[in-house]
Amino acid sequence: MRHIVRHGDNGDTITKYTTFSYGMGANDHPNEALALRFVKERTTIPVPKVISSDWDRITMEYVEGQTLQQAWPVLTDDQRSEILAELRGYIAQMRALSGEYIGRLDGQGAVVPTIMTRSGGPFHSLNELHTWLVAPMLSSGESIYFHQITTQLAAECPIVFTHGDIAARNIMVRDGHIVALLDCAGYRSKAAMWRHPTVWKATSRRCTRSPELRSPGRMYGGS
Repeated sequence: MRHIVRHGDNGDTITKYTTFSYGMGANDHPNEALALRFVKERTTIPVPKVISSDWDRITMEYVEGQTLQQAWPVLTDDQRSEILAELRGYIAQMRALSGEYIGRLDGQGAVVPTIMTRSGGPFHSLNELHTWLVAPMLSSGESIYFHQITTQLAAECPIVFTHGDIAARNIMVRDGHIVALLDCAGYRSKAAMWRHPTVWKATSRRCTRSPELRSPGRMYGGS
């Protein structure tokens, strides 16, 4: 079970913690805490400041605001355009950080949120990743498709840093501007954090589409 508690004299800090016996990962500090510090040190992307972390918890500053999902219906067209321009810039900063393997920042494997979330690696080439992605078909006897699928996957994409779940629920806004990228329940998360946020992930402009922001009944992918 994972919990989030707001505390401090002015309610200006929150602690995310777990009661699982194995804590929040395989290492002394959660990948999420390492990722937040990494982004804070190397970019101007607004993320919550980590105050402390341990194997089973992260304490960080509380960020005041609304999720973009909550705020979108009442934002003006100019505010929407400004927020999307800011988001485009922050994504560009992430993807300017190159890596040598595909996996989480703390050295653990990559997390791929498909119908059933899978984790594997880390992978040191796209070919390794592609072979792993189609492995379930090989084990089920559908090897006839292996070559066809792997040859359709791009092999030249650079390995760059990215957020694992940029969605409107994970973007905090205030006064028409982005004040934090989160992943509170998981950098696929929800109260001011990153979940598997942070994966070194193979991607390029020709390999992926621009992120789309979902709002009930509509999709917002541009201005």
